[in-house]
Amino acid sequence: MTLTLALPSKGTLYESTLALFKNCGLSVGNTSERSYEATIPHLANTRVLYQRPTEIPLKVEEATVDLGITGLDLVAERGHQLKNLVVLIENLGFGRAELVLAVPQDWIDVSHVQDLVDLSLRWRKQGRPLRIATKFSHLTSEFLEQQGLNHFLLVPSDGATEVAPKLGDADLIADTVTTGNTLRANGLRPIHPPIFSSQACLVAHRDVATSKLPQVAQLLDRLEAYLRAGSYLFLTAQTPGTVDVAPLIPLSMSVQHQGHQVSLVVTERQLYPAIQKLRQLGCTDTAVVPVKYFFTDQTPALDRLTTARTGLN
Repeated sequence: MTLTLALPSKGTLYESTLALFKNCGLSVGNTSERSYEATIPHLANTRVLYQRPTEIPLKVEEATVDLGITGLDLVAERGHQLKNLVVLIENLGFGRAELVLAVPQDWIDVSHVQDLVDLSLRWRKQGRPLRIATKFSHLTSEFLEQQGLNHFLLVPSDGATEVAPKLGDADLIADTVTTGNTLRANGLRPIHPPIFSSQACLVAHRDVATSKLPQVAQLLDRLEAYLRAGSYLFLTAQTPGTVDVAPLIPLSMSVQHQGHQVSLVVTERQLYPAIQKLRQLGCTDTAVVPVKYFFTDQTPALDRLTTARTGLN
């Protein structure tokens, strides 16, 4: 059977997703701007559908598609509605953003959510609530209630949320930010703490057909091996002969010694301690290269899907 994968249709999520798949050896073909479908030539029986990131969680929940890439904030916002969706990989390494409360620049006494709590109590005595424009009503209301702010009114935002205070539709906003430039351009600034920290994630319907699992397993294995490798370096060094590699074992994920060469895999933090230890062992000419893939005997994302599928029975 054909595995159906929903990918973001435009913007930075679209570009970063295609770059990720290319780096994993799974380049997406037929990606003309006017086409809403594509294939992954190196992943047999797989169909790609381009969708808006906001629509992808529901498409997966409804089993219209099997897997999808979207923002974790969009999943969390609809979490109470998504009974069949499983987050397989929570952080794909891009699409980072924060959902924040942002107030007008001239609210000089408001820099923390607790300042809003005090303000809301004063306004409550005047018979008016804090009006907050947002597309993230669930996450925002849950956060504010946890912070002890109970007197507020959420104003649904369908367009550019940042202009709501200027138009008089709201007093402040709750919206996602990356650089903060749009907030500043509209006379707003974020306050602390953020409501939610987000990034791009991979989600799946928990009941993916058994016949599609081979494609799912290969996709997850490749993705995780690539993401895992980003934190590792591969070292090779010349040895004066047989050396005792035991001192290297605590510094490495893997150590091999053969002939007059020793090789090991380390993290960036472990790099210089490993170099020093190699020198102490008499090793020379150490070469360091990035690791593109790092496969292990486990695929945690596949384990999550298996656990979710088991829970159906």
